[in-house]
Amino acid sequence: MTEKFRNKYRISSTRLQNWDYGWNGLYFITICTKYRKHYFGKITNGAMVLSPIGKLVYKYWYEIPEHFPYIQLDAFVVMPNHLHGIVIINKDAQIGRLYQNPAQTTMETRCFRGNHQSIQTDLHHPCPENRH
Repeated sequence: MTEKFRNKYRISSTRLQNWDYGWNGLYFITICTKYRKHYFGKITNGAMVLSPIGKLVYKYWYEIPEHFPYIQLDAFVVMPNHLHGIVIINKDAQIGRLYQNPAQTTMETRCFRGNHQSIQTDLHHPCPENRH
């Protein structure tokens, strides 16, 4: 039986109990807006059109490594009410060499792009400003 919080059912955490999420690795993240409101833009003719807030999300995503130099970014997509991205934590130079392998990164990016080609971007090929 799932416990209730404020008389509402909760979803159990999917986080690994014995894993430190500060460890080196590739992490697929999803961030959703409160109440899933469409703050970031809208889909028009199959393409994502960013709102002013969506453009800020896009801008600040690429600034993450400026604040956290051990972070590398890979595939990234902004949707109307959420975003998906791959964040690479790379605190160790030896592991960094493994994650910087272009073939490995490209393979991860292609896998992610498969479902979102028309609206997705990645670090090496950012969307031109006029697409938004």
